[in-house]
Amino acid sequence: GHSAARFGEQELSRRRKVALADQARSSFQAAAELRPDSVVPLYNLAIFSHQQNDTAAAQKKYTAYLKIDSGSIYADEIRQLQQGKPIKKRSQRYKKEYIAGLDPHADPRFANARHNEFVTPDAKMTILRDPVEHVQSFRFVSRQERENVSMLVALVKYAGKTATGIGIGSPQHRIEAQYRASYQEIETTKAIYRVYSEPAIAFEIRDGRVQSWFLYEVY
Repeated sequence: GHSAARFGEQELSRRRKVALADQARSSFQAAAELRPDSVVPLYNLAIFSHQQNDTAAAQKKYTAYLKIDSGSIYADEIRQLQQGKPIKKRSQRYKKEYIAGLDPHADPRFANARHNEFVTPDAKMTILRDPVEHVQSFRFVSRQERENVSMLVALVKYAGKTATGIGIGSPQHRIEAQYRASYQEIETTKAIYRVYSEPAIAFEIRDGRVQSWFLYEVY
């Protein structure tokens, strides 16, 4: 009796695992079909196929992934799997980000700055814009809520890049390849804003490409 009961529990557990695996595969596949130019569902499908020991499917996913992303640390992982090697453990920490050599906390020193300041009973806002370097600083100091915001903005003609090599005009899938942290996405009539908390960076995306990006600090 005990052996039969134990076998029944094991079989039920096995069926649950199979059902969960099928559900995961369907979810990843649906995401890949919905956004064929997105690296995240393709990466998930590749890793899933590898974990399920489905070698033929995994090899197809590796090839498809590397056609979209060939330069990120995740592409390196896919190549390792493609060659039959285990994935090396990687750090999730990101390099410190700068715009024009500055971070949001530093006092902005722009050579060609244009200065605007707005004061209300509730807050003080200071905007510095350098039309030559195509960067902008924004500071919001609240008088009541004690929540202040500093922001650096790389404007549409800024020539620099993020620490991961993303610049103005980079395709959206490059963001997904380089920044795998959770994010909040805000959609407007003209653009999509993707806001990450770690690292504290946000991207303005129009027509699938980076229009500008922001470094921010809330204190």
